[in-house]
Amino acid sequence: LICMEESSWMTGQIFYVDGGASIMDTVFPLEIQGAA
Repeated sequence: LICMEESSWMTGQIFYVDGGASIMDTVFPLEIQGAA
């Protein structure tokens, strides 16, 4: 987990924190995805 003290040594990593927006799919209408 990123919130643990042991994770303070991680370097060279990129973490995208977008609240789940990156899992949205353009194939499905936004109403189905719960974004509307």
